[in-house]
Parts: sequence; structure tokens; C-alpha cells
Amino acid sequence: MTRASDGSRGERADAARNRARLLEVAARLVAERGAEHVTMHEVAEAAGVGKGTLFRRFGDRDGLLLALLAEAEAEFQEAYTSGPPPLGPGAPARDRLEAFGCALIERNTADADPGAALGRRLPHARRHAWTPPVPCTAMSQRSSGKRESTVTTTCSPMPCSPL
Repeated sequence: MTRASDGSRGERADAARNRARLLEVAARLVAERGAEHVTMHEVAEAAGVGKGTLFRRFGDRDGLLLALLAEAEAEFQEAYTSGPPPLGPGAPARDRLEAFGCALIERNTADADPGAALGRRLPHARRHAWTPPVPCTAMSQRSSGKRESTVTTTCSPMPCSPL
């Protein structure tokens, strides 16, 4: 087991490799055939691990799909929080908002993007019951509207209503 920079115990290297491999294979199979046609047995076999490893890591099929959804959401969040302009920081607000809207629409209509496809297929209650913590920034405002301080913290994503 490895130690993280904060001193806590991290994931073993082989466990991290297995997790990455399982998610990579599952994402490929979902993109090729759709989430409803992918089984845990197929994922384990294609990844070269036992089904027990897959079930211990993700619990069940929905757990695997939720992990895939979390990965896709994290990649999208990374693109708009620290990617290149115009979607990422550095572009004027109007350009960023326009780029975000276009990227979100494109993402929601693309069959190859597991985030949108999985979001539509997973049971609503299960999807919203599991919200992994994500880094977010909270700003306190003075009455003049100027930023007083910025605090980086960990919070759960807020559920959105469909457009």
C-alpha cells in the first residue's frame, strides 16, 4: 500500500492498475455496444481479471457504470476548470459560457461519450444517491460585489434538472 502526500494510505499499485484497466475496458465495451448490452463477465474477461476482482471493486453492474460516469464527469469538469480556452480559464466569460454550452450539448448528444449515455441509463435514485466528493471553490462576496476570499474545499455535486 502506498502513502498519499497527506499521509493517508493510498491504493496499492496493482489495485490501481486493475481499476484503470477495468474502467478502460468497460468504457470501450459501453461505447461499442451500449451500457445495456455489457455484462460484468465480459468486462472481467476482456480486462483479464477474475469476476471476483470486478465485483469487489465496484459491487455490481450499476456500481461499475457509476464509476464510469464519475470518470466521464471528472474529465468534463477538468476541461472547463483547467483546460485550454475558450472552454477553460483564460477566455472572456461570454466565450467560455458559449463554449461550455456547445460542449455540453455535444457531449449529451454524442453516443461515444459514456457520461451522457450512462446518465440516461442508470436508475435516477441510484445515480443521485452516490455523489463522490469533487473539489469546488466557494467565494464569499462583499456587498460591493468584490471578491473577499476564495476557499477551496470538497463538496458533492449538486443535481441538475434536465434541460
